[in-house]
This record gives sequence, C-alpha cells and structure tokens, in this order.
Amino acid sequence: DGLALESDYPSVPVGVSVSHDNTDHSRQWSASLQYFYDDLRWGRFDPDYYAPETLVYPSELRDTAWFNIYTRQSYNLNLALYQVVNQRMQFAVFPELVYQKGLLSTPFHRVYFNDGSTLKVENLPRERWKFPIGLQFNVFVGRNTIIRSYYRFYHDNFGITGHTIQLEVPVKTSPQLTLSPLLRFYTQTGAKYFRPYKEHNINDAFYTSDYDLSRFNSYKTGISARYALMKPMFRHYSFQEIGLRYAFYKRSDQLSAHMVSLLLDFKHNKG
Repeated sequence: DGLALESDYPSVPVGVSVSHDNTDHSRQWSASLQYFYDDLRWGRFDPDYYAPETLVYPSELRDTAWFNIYTRQSYNLNLALYQVVNQRMQFAVFPELVYQKGLLSTPFHRVYFNDGSTLKVENLPRERWKFPIGLQFNVFVGRNTIIRSYYRFYHDNFGITGHTIQLEVPVKTSPQLTLSPLLRFYTQTGAKYFRPYKEHNINDAFYTSDYDLSRFNSYKTGISARYALMKPMFRHYSFQEIGLRYAFYKRSDQLSAHMVSLLLDFKHNKG
C-alpha cells in the first residue's frame, strides 16, 4: 500500500506479491499484482479549494468540459523467474501484463489540426493493454568482472512496439571500488493516434501530438562508481558505501540530457 502525489493529483497503489525458492536456491520465481487508482483533478494544494476541483486544460480551451471522467485505474501483473545455470551464468525472464482504463489522455496537451484553425485537447482511447517481457543474462568473467545483458520487448494496443537492449559491465578494481560502464539502446514505433503539429485530420476519433508516443530511437551511456567504506560514522550508524553515476541521454527527436546521481548508504547498528 502507499500514496503518491504527482502534479497535485494523488495515486493510490495497492499490491500483493509472492515468491518461492527451490531447496538449493538455484531457482526462484515471484509474482506480484498491483492496482493503482489515480484522480487527475487539480485543486488540493490551492488555498481557494484544498479539495479536488477540476481537470487542468490549456488556458485557451477552458470554456469546454472536454472529459466527463477524471480517474484512471491500472492493473499490473508482474512475473519473474531467476535461474542459476552454473557458477558463472545466471538468467532471468520477466513477463508482464498491464491493463489501464479511464482517462488515459493528458488533459493539458493541445492538438492542432490540418485545417489551420481547429484546436482540441488530446483524446486517446479509454482502455490500454501493454505486453512487456524482459530477458536478463549475466556472465561472470574472471574473478572481478560481470557482464550484465538485458533485452526487453514491448507491445501495446495503441500500436507501439519497442525494443530495449542494455549492457552493463561492473569491474571490481579493488576490494572497495567497483566501476560500471553502461550502454542502453531503445527504439519504438509510433502510436497509431500520433501525428505531428497540424497533421491530424479533423475527423480523427483519437489524436495526440505527444512525442513520447511517436516513433523514435534513443541511447543512454554512462558510468558509475561505488566505493565501500564500512566505517562507523555516528553512534548508531555506519557508512556502508558511496556511489556516483553520470549518464548522457540522447533521443532522435533532439531531446538530450545529462544526469548525475549520488548514493549514500547508511546502516543502523543495533545495540
């Protein structure tokens, strides 16, 4: 169970999971089912309301109530199987099934049509099925190096098919320091409801110009460093490790980003 607030709307998750290991711990399977309830109305942090009030539309389109629903529900089934092949090889498979219903459009996204004057709020179907499956294969090379490879296939009923390939090679350069270069490539087809600016037909039933639903490729490359300290820092805490990661992300629609992450791991010492 939990609660999240995103852009002034709450997301309430509920889930259950089970797992099982065989007697020699060479095989493990797990299953989890999660349910998310999202109320997309704005107003909870506004001092004039402090209550769910309305969906947020583009400023020039607020004279119309574009949707008569304001909730979204998601059901996620996640399965996993981990298998040890031998002392140097492990693989895992991660099938998933996702079903969403309700308001799947983003209310503040505009769509311009090819007649030169019509402007509407993005409109997408009220149901979406997603079918991802991931494969992971790890190989220990020597005493200090692991090759971690990952592939993920994705398909949904919006018409998007995606492929992810990722390679990470952690190298333990000393008992305390581990360096991990990373390379990730992703490609997807576009949703059948996507058209760029002013290319939608006025008679289209569903329409979006959100480039996250377009055809694109992306890659991500970076490196992380983790240093194990294992030193007492405070009365009841010890410093386990510090980690630093840098990554560069580039997408074929010219979106790019530099990302820096810092990890500080503390452990509470009993007694």
